[in-house]
Amino acid sequence: MSRIIFSSQENSCMYALKEFKKINSEIKLIDWLKPGVGLIEINDSFHNISNKILDNKAVFIRHIFPVLDEIKINQDENDLNLILNAILNLIDIIDKDKTFSVQCKIIESKEKGPYKKFHVNSFISEYLESKMFKIDIKDPFQVISIVLKDNLCYIGISQAKLNLSNWTLGEHRFKHMEDQISRAEFKLMEAIDTFKIDLTSFKNALDLGASPGGWTKVLLDYGLRVVAVDPADLNEDLKKNKNVHHFRGLAQDYLKISDHFDIIVNDMRMDPIDSCKLMIELSKHLTRDGIVIMTLKLPHKNIEKILHKSINILIKLYKIEFARQLFHNRSEVTLIIRHKS
Repeated sequence: MSRIIFSSQENSCMYALKEFKKINSEIKLIDWLKPGVGLIEINDSFHNISNKILDNKAVFIRHIFPVLDEIKINQDENDLNLILNAILNLIDIIDKDKTFSVQCKIIESKEKGPYKKFHVNSFISEYLESKMFKIDIKDPFQVISIVLKDNLCYIGISQAKLNLSNWTLGEHRFKHMEDQISRAEFKLMEAIDTFKIDLTSFKNALDLGASPGGWTKVLLDYGLRVVAVDPADLNEDLKKNKNVHHFRGLAQDYLKISDHFDIIVNDMRMDPIDSCKLMIELSKHLTRDGIVIMTLKLPHKNIEKILHKSINILIKLYKIEFARQLFHNRSEVTLIIRHKS
């Protein structure tokens, strides 16, 4: 029997819970720690549950970690020592030859404690580093997960790959840059990072529904040449970029062109079924080893039915490598697809 904390988008938490039940019917919801963050008990090992989530391509479960200890805290400065002592009781689980990071989430009640998550992360990390453990915040092999709510602290230790995301509760955050065109850039950046997409060998990209050009900018940052398709204008800086060609028209109009691309991205505000039908038509523009990164805009009703129909359209020609509702998605799902071999 395992206790697991999982996260999802707030408006998708019940869908995430249903995905767990499909994987293992012997599941019990213990508590919602906050909207989109649940504590469950499930009759299987954490390792098996994680692999089944990946094998079943669960969409709405964003992040998980195993709860190995639950301690009472007092919401005072001594809590840091209590948490450290609890982790030291589990120290044999941590592989000293592999990198680690500490990820803390404080779920605040009306009264705020005397410390922030930064203090918890630093206190634990600095102690372990002094004992010759190797820290890697960005891409750790293993993660010490800590969630605090009121007078309880939940602690877990696990391999980062089993957590589904390298970020605390899957909350993948990026620094705002001065040259940022739109917040939509974060969606593509998160997909590339979460699914470990290697773009180094790619040269040509097609961006469908590009305006104002956030995704085009991200692709340019990876050194690609981009055909940006949209009847609306692009950002002024993109207009001047020699590696951008603006096709001023609808994505449907581009079907008449014979170009081929290593990567096609699609973040269009379109009915998901229509968007998938369009991607079937556009498959002839994708090179044999190319990939598609696309978002499906979810409706307010019949979400599971529409998602199932959409994916069934795509699998006629494509292999679905990943399908997940990421942190920056909001009411949509990101898909990574390739030609069927």
